[in-house]
Amino acid sequence: MTRAKFACLLLSLCLVLTADHTVVARGDDPTEACLLGLRLADEGKFTESLAALKRAISLNPAMAQAYNARARVWNRLAEYQNAIVDCNKCLALDGTFAPAYCNRAAAFFKLKQFDKALADADKALALDKSPAATAAASRAKASALIELGKAKEALVDCDKGIELEPTFPDSYYIRARAYNKLARYNDAVRDCAKSLTLYANSPSAYEIRAEAYRKLGHDVLADNDLAKAQQLKAALEQMKKQR
Repeated sequence: MTRAKFACLLLSLCLVLTADHTVVARGDDPTEACLLGLRLADEGKFTESLAALKRAISLNPAMAQAYNARARVWNRLAEYQNAIVDCNKCLALDGTFAPAYCNRAAAFFKLKQFDKALADADKALALDKSPAATAAASRAKASALIELGKAKEALVDCDKGIELEPTFPDSYYIRARAYNKLARYNDAVRDCAKSLTLYANSPSAYEIRAEAYRKLGHDVLADNDLAKAQQLKAALEQMKKQR
């Protein structure tokens, strides 16, 4: 049996559908609950994901990966302080866990603490040289560099992230942000379009493309993208209220 098939089997064994159609973890295995939480997050089911990860942590409070997984979900929900708290808990348990530095860097970035974001990204790059980890850290580093006025330098990290994970949508809108800073607006539009092809519900991609359209004199297109971004943000706020 391949590793992928084994993972699918493991997930299928750990699902239970309750009477109100909420998916929960079966049994008392924290690893199963954590895997379920990650899968639900990838499906955009953040409330259910948080419930599964809370269960994983209750079953094994020393499971560093579960705190990091929950931090990732908090970031998706724009709950950045919660993300930092969970990253700190993860790193207190395992100070070499590179993904937690990446997730904390993403939270610091959103809170406009760019120097801290850059330091965490560099720490992640030093700790884990695997392709996936390097791609994530490169994205985090590029985002911080752009806001620190180093857009040209950031392009190197953007390109590295895209080379290693060409189907990850955030990589393209991060590079588009760098292109906007460098007045390469057509390149920014192209990258945002690619990002939205990979994930159509990204407010950031619409906002960055709107900025490029505005600079190119396409005000109607810019207004349409900003309206779409606001619509997506409103949906996210509604989801947070229902949680």
